Amino acid sequence: MRKRLLFFIFGLMSMIILHAKKIDGIIIYNSDSISHVTFDIKVTTLLQEIDYKSLQNKVKYYNLSNKKIKLIPDQIKEIQFKYEGEDVRMISCKDNLNLTSNNCILLKIKIDGKLKLYTHYASQGPVGMYTGPGSKWRGNSGDVEIFTLQKKNGNLFRPRLRHFIEDMKEYLSDCPILIEKIDKKTYTIDSIDQIVKDYNSCTSKE
Repeated sequence: MRKRLLFFIFGLMSMIILHAKKIDGIIIYNSDSISHVTFDIKVTTLLQEIDYKSLQNKVKYYNLSNKKIKLIPDQIKEIQFKYEGEDVRMISCKDNLNLTSNNCILLKIKIDGKLKLYTHYASQGPVGMYTGPGSKWRGNSGDVEIFTLQKKNGNLFRPRLRHFIEDMKEYLSDCPILIEKIDKKTYTIDSIDQIVKDYNSCTSKE
């Protein structure tokens, strides 16, 4: 029994313990210049999942002298890399939602277009704490994933949980067909991917 308990505890710890991993990718700077670099990225020990929460605030990479360099989101436009078959892009956005102490935050982009869908990674709060509409647990790290929207290069936006329909109708008011579907509750908070895709289709001819 004691051995089983120790294995269980070790398994839980290995899910959240992080170690650095070297991953090749590119940095796009504010000047539009591009550097091919090797990132120093934290991943979980057991499941090898990237710690995106830490990447949102700073990026580390090795220069030609193998010296580790740190950049904050304010200094760059975007980073790109490939990990376990997934092409990852993280865009530097002005942090009007005060998600971090920096002026900007790097957010992982899920859907690109006139309306962008990002995933914000946040630490879980106390039991029952509201983290935002469309949020879901990341079981291995204890973090939550919360969707964040952006029209073109405008401010980041999140609808309120209890006012999801009203907020989305106002935010997407330039697409009447979409508003009608939202009114009829064709969509729910969990349909955010489809809402973004339908909005981009609706406004593609503009």
